[in-house]
Amino acid sequence: MTHALTLPARPDAHPGPTRWIRVLARLILLIGVIVGIAGVSYAINALTIVPATVRAPVTLLAPEGEWPSVDLSIDGVQIEDGSITTLPPAALGTGDNGGQVTIAAWDSTHLEQILSRGDALVGGLAVLIGAILIYPVVLSIAAGTPFAVGNARCLSLLAGVIAVAGSLAPLLPQLGGIRVLERLGLADDGIFVTSPPQLTLTPLLIAALVLAFAAAFRAGERLAADADGLV
Repeated sequence: MTHALTLPARPDAHPGPTRWIRVLARLILLIGVIVGIAGVSYAINALTIVPATVRAPVTLLAPEGEWPSVDLSIDGVQIEDGSITTLPPAALGTGDNGGQVTIAAWDSTHLEQILSRGDALVGGLAVLIGAILIYPVVLSIAAGTPFAVGNARCLSLLAGVIAVAGSLAPLLPQLGGIRVLERLGLADDGIFVTSPPQLTLTPLLIAALVLAFAAAFRAGERLAADADGLV
């Protein structure tokens, strides 16, 4: 009589961490969906309130020969031996022009409203796409196969999303501010900056870092494939 030897399945050596990593992956995906829906909804809502007030950032020109900021005056507020100055512009390359303030104007257009909330729209979609891309990577890490085929591609796409969305999101509200200035006839008065906004470096640097991780994962995928070929 022949007896078949059945070996029990090997339990996961670290069931706790693995379980929590899977939970983290689902949480990332859930947050991405929520942020994506919120960003799109907030931007679409702007189209329903036209011609209500639109608020968008604009940059004031600094007086020639002075420090690159603009002093603001507020009724009822006086600072002895001091002043209130504008914030620096958000975009790289405009730091020598003056400071950033928010302009609020009635009788807005649909284009002005959607541009003024373009950062929320682009940012929400970027978080959603990023969560979708990172989800399989985290799951593969939980499964003990971090160098599974496709992870490097997901990280490369994530770097692209960060670079594009991170650069585009802050530009749209600034373009909205320029549109408002043009409508109000304030674009050529020498007080506000109406030159095209410039890109910021931070999202590009983050994207480069993610690309470095993608390259490392791609090398790991090749090593894993070579190891499988030897088995």
